[in-house]
Amino acid sequence: MATASIIPSKACLRSAQTVHIELIHTELIYTELNGTKILPELGWCMDLLSLVALALCGLFTLILGIAHFFFPILLDFAAAIPQAGAALRPFRLGPIRYATQRSDVYGIAWVMNHAASYTLVSIGVADLLAYRWLGTSGGQWLALWIAGWWFLRAASQLYLGRRRGDWWILAGFAWLGLVHLAVIINR
Repeated sequence: MATASIIPSKACLRSAQTVHIELIHTELIYTELNGTKILPELGWCMDLLSLVALALCGLFTLILGIAHFFFPILLDFAAAIPQAGAALRPFRLGPIRYATQRSDVYGIAWVMNHAASYTLVSIGVADLLAYRWLGTSGGQWLALWIAGWWFLRAASQLYLGRRRGDWWILAGFAWLGLVHLAVIINR
């Protein structure tokens, strides 16, 4: 029979007692997961790994979100959407008709970019604060929503093209979605 020492609680330390646990059978040490035996103590390790992975995702997402606020300037939207040129088709939605101008398209590009930036910054902050929500039922829904957002973003990369770099970017965003799914499955 094996004997293992456990770090005593503060109350035990005050009374200078040492706690010992006898491990009756080695099966108590191991739990089985998909045919692989793992130590139950690895549960905290998986939680730590999940928090570190989400923190890295959060840091990347926060930086990406901040950079996105400046993408209309960095990607030269003004030259890509010139103010002068042929008239655009009017916007029609049921009975609504709106005479679309080039300045509208330019403005919408900024609005949509800022909305994406705000979402990215929010996801980054949420991931950095994962230690507060990871073990909750609401946290599972949040991680699922974030995973879905990243999968949508990954698939949307194909609108930009199908070059090698586009596929790498798609894979990177899909990986972010998989990380968020993994922390749900880990629970």
